[in-house]
Amino acid sequence: MIHNYLPDTFVLQWQSNYRLRLGCWCILCIICYLCYQFLADVTEQVHDRCQENNMQIIRLQRIANEDVWFSREEEITRIKQDLETRLLSAESRGLAQAATQTWITSLLQRQDVKHRRVKVTPPVLLSNLPGVWQVSARVEGDFKRQSLFKILLDLESVKHLLSIERLEIQGRKKQRFVMDVKVFCKIIE
Repeated sequence: MIHNYLPDTFVLQWQSNYRLRLGCWCILCIICYLCYQFLADVTEQVHDRCQENNMQIIRLQRIANEDVWFSREEEITRIKQDLETRLLSAESRGLAQAATQTWITSLLQRQDVKHRRVKVTPPVLLSNLPGVWQVSARVEGDFKRQSLFKILLDLESVKHLLSIERLEIQGRKKQRFVMDVKVFCKIIE
């Protein structure tokens, strides 16, 4: 009895109530619009993914078609050997630290730098270059323009790989210089 009553009531309400029909049509339109938006988004994502995959395939094909791999390998080997010859060699981390301190101290002595101080930190393994260690040194001394210029020239002419991170001249009457130097080395253990 309820089963027969429900469809008849709905049909009767549908036919007589304009707002019910309008509301149902609006709900149906909203649902259709949301489905269309969802499908459009999915289509766009699939299209973008296909484009990325096609570009990656094209790049891989270009790389596979190159014939300079052997010359690149030889060049990389040559550059690596050149880099290794420019690295300071030591048998342990402590010896690398001591060699750096001795070398910088002798450089300062040759240039007659007064009140010199050299502080060298233990070597740190570089994460982006396996097997290469970095020894940091802070060099301080009385500033004389000519001797500092000669120190910089000596540092430039050294065959070892190094970088001067900071050079600062401090003071007004009694000037001092502070220089941070990083020396790169390989430790043969």
